Amino acid sequence: MKLLYVVHFHAPMGGLRENVYSSALYMQKQGADVYVMLKPGPLRDRLDAKGIHTIAAEFGASVSAVKKCVQQLEDLNVAFDLIHFHPGLSKYPATKYARLHNIPIVETYHGMWHDDLNKHAGLLDAIITVSEGIKLNLQKRLKRLYERYYVIPNGYDSELFKTPVFYDINKKEVNIGFVARLDEDKQFIMDILILAANHVKHHLDIKINIHIIGDGTEKDTFIKLIEEALNNTAIQSSIKAGW
Repeated sequence: MKLLYVVHFHAPMGGLRENVYSSALYMQKQGADVYVMLKPGPLRDRLDAKGIHTIAAEFGASVSAVKKCVQQLEDLNVAFDLIHFHPGLSKYPATKYARLHNIPIVETYHGMWHDDLNKHAGLLDAIITVSEGIKLNLQKRLKRLYERYYVIPNGYDSELFKTPVFYDINKKEVNIGFVARLDEDKQFIMDILILAANHVKHHLDIKINIHIIGDGTEKDTFIKLIEEALNNTAIQSSIKAGW
């Protein structure tokens, strides 16, 4: 089986990158011949190191940008059995190339952003969502093609994790870990930590350590909002951010 992933992203690190990386390695392990079209950077280097075929691309919505990406795929001269992509600029070369060669194509949604699904849903053989909630959100916007939806939850390798150490309610110190890409489209996730900060500030007898594992265009604004939530309280707080 020859499989093509087409993926566009802005930040060099994040959940989408890890999802594509894990998926590509898993399919390679199952015997598939895996290709990934993406922009140059850390993810491409990691995939190359694992023997995954990569195609460096500069994505765009213009006719010339899409044409260039499609031509790169044509030059490979590979008869792909399936194309998989995520929302964003990757949809343009992915759907065009699939139409040209009549290749089955699927799209995976990880969040609330629908990326004008109604405009290209008819080109898809399957619409994958990582939760029932995301599926229902998309179906509210696109009231057709219900038979093309499949829910495949994100998973993790339990062997990579030790038995968790649960919080001791008698401790006077709380460690909060928050892992996310800190960009505008992740606002709904960042709001959760801001709500948590507003909640714990009423517990004046504890020390709070907030570890923000992530970076992005909204990093400074995000940290400022958390600091403001904890300002003028007796709480001792420590906020650290970055990858």
